[in-house]
Amino acid sequence: MAETSPAEEPVQPEAEELAPSDGASASSPRGRGRRLRRGALLLVVLLAGVGVLAASSVVGYRIPTGSMAPTLLGDHFQVACASCGGVYLVGRRSIELGPNAPSALDLNSECPLCSYAQQTTMSRSDVIAGTQVGVNRYAYLVGDPRHFEKVAYRQPGQGNRTYLHRVVGLPGDTLRIQNGDLFLVEGGVAAHLRPSDEEQDALWCLLHDGALPARNHAGPWWTPEVSGSTTWSVLPSDPEHDAAKLECTPADATPDWLRYEGELDTRLSFNRSDPMSPRPEPTADLRVRVRASGESGAEVQLAIRETYSEGGRQTRVVSASFPIGTGRGRFAVLVDGEEQTRCEAERLAPGRVHDLTFAYANDRLRVFARDQLLLTWEDVSGPSETLRGEVLLAVAHKQASFERPRIERDALHYVRGSGYSKTDPSAQDLTIPPGAFFLLGDNSANSLDSRTLGFVPRENLVGPVVYTFR
Repeated sequence: MAETSPAEEPVQPEAEELAPSDGASASSPRGRGRRLRRGALLLVVLLAGVGVLAASSVVGYRIPTGSMAPTLLGDHFQVACASCGGVYLVGRRSIELGPNAPSALDLNSECPLCSYAQQTTMSRSDVIAGTQVGVNRYAYLVGDPRHFEKVAYRQPGQGNRTYLHRVVGLPGDTLRIQNGDLFLVEGGVAAHLRPSDEEQDALWCLLHDGALPARNHAGPWWTPEVSGSTTWSVLPSDPEHDAAKLECTPADATPDWLRYEGELDTRLSFNRSDPMSPRPEPTADLRVRVRASGESGAEVQLAIRETYSEGGRQTRVVSASFPIGTGRGRFAVLVDGEEQTRCEAERLAPGRVHDLTFAYANDRLRVFARDQLLLTWEDVSGPSETLRGEVLLAVAHKQASFERPRIERDALHYVRGSGYSKTDPSAQDLTIPPGAFFLLGDNSANSLDSRTLGFVPRENLVGPVVYTFR
């Protein structure tokens, strides 16, 4: 549970006292000047009053725990990987490095970017304080909470202790959690309950960074789908780095696939890598970003392959294709090679490097090229249980290459509960009663929230988060 600690209350400015009238005529030059000065003073007083009201409406809190990570961070440590040099964050448990605890801690962690496990000695001076937030405590006097709003509240039976989670259920909603996604059920029909695109773009969690040294302790990061293939080669991308450039000279028009070999699941470095940490779940809600270039006539593809359970074990490949050349060409979304949607746009210029993005979350795909949204596709046949997610790259027709691939997962993956709670939408459809709300932590695998503690009455809501800073 993301418990919050009060920060200092904002200082309230003092309002100036109005000066009394000195008897000058309002029509005289002196009077007109006095009137202007009084008007200006009145405006200052009004603005000061607005400032006082705004300051008194916002109360500050600090987040000490990690149930809203990686969106809002609790107290944590910063660890530099001794292998790849990547920097990642690890949460501090409340019993560690406190006033009555040992002054040093041997912190076990695993780099989320190269899977290197290491132990680092930490002291109290290494603790980084959690995110600070400002909460508008008057907002719900005139408005209502909305889906995915981050809200401070007091849990019934917990006294005046204040907690912070994300509102996902409003009064009267019927919720379902399936395959990590959240659904709103109406008339027996389930529809995705998704954050806005802007909110989603702030919810990606990095799993692989191709700009870092290409070191994988279990083998190569990328391998051809066809064993023994000689069409793919790994070249140095930067003389000052040993990050990889992935280049392919395909034999013909058939896409030549390359597979990422790292594990793609819901693990989060913030949660540690020890027996107390929650078990990760597989996910295919992934964002792939690359820098691509190639010869005229080449076609490149970014894709995910999802192994799922649907009347038996099955697989499918969801891909986006990008043509390289001159003039206009077809950009498309495909499932197992069958076109789902397409658009006509200027092809990627040959010999130049282009930023491409494939963002799939909550059964919805967005495709970007050159920072421009090209395609959006609603996946109406999204699987109900993902067993494995993989990332694939492909080249067809002519030579092309990829540099600095980045793979991220959707942070809002709601894990399955234990099945013992009566308020767990992953166990059964859950209807929110009148006057109550349902809140979940972003760090679903490590959050004590409404799934366990039950609904939160409206009168227990303190207010929404209106700003954050670290």
